[in-house]
Amino acid sequence: MTRKIMDVNEFSIKIGYGSVHFLGEWNGYKVYEPDLYTNTEEVIYIGTPYMILEKGEEIRVCSREEAIQIANYFDE
Repeated sequence: MTRKIMDVNEFSIKIGYGSVHFLGEWNGYKVYEPDLYTNTEEVIYIGTPYMILEKGEEIRVCSREEAIQIANYFDE
């Protein structure tokens, strides 16, 4: 696992999610989707898709508008 992926995983865990998996690239960002840890087999609906964006030293959560754009981009 590369250092950057470890940084993104640490960020995801720090904000209350699990590890992440890489979705691809969008608008110059590497896009990761956090995994949700649950104690059940139930599907959990959390609302707007939630992705973590990484570009260089910046790691952040996408905005609601970006989430919709990213979901549409990867759905094509």
